[in-house]
Amino acid sequence: MAALRAGLLTRALTKGKTPGISNIILGTRAASGPSKDTLPGAYPRSPEEMAASAKKYNMTLEDYKPYPNDGMGYGDYPMLPERSQQERDPWYQWDHPDLRRNWGEPVSLTFIL
Repeated sequence: MAALRAGLLTRALTKGKTPGISNIILGTRAASGPSKDTLPGAYPRSPEEMAASAKKYNMTLEDYKPYPNDGMGYGDYPMLPERSQQERDPWYQWDHPDLRRNWGEPVSLTFIL
């Protein structure tokens, strides 16, 4: 069935009834990289913005502390403890056991280092 559909698509593309394959490829985008929801926002200036930023990163208001607004562009990203992944509990049921982290969990700025 899939081969039949592929054959019909190929025939339609070669007859010119649909946009060319190059237009289809150019019209697609990469589905990699951070989404706009996970990028840091502006530095929080009010308590309401601070609470919204803490909720965005799934943290309590007591645990949330952003990087200082010193012009480095960190925005509202939380200052997380500088701990390696190997220091975390290996027996916990992590979403990603090889990285020892859960889905949606914010990572330190030095995570890749």
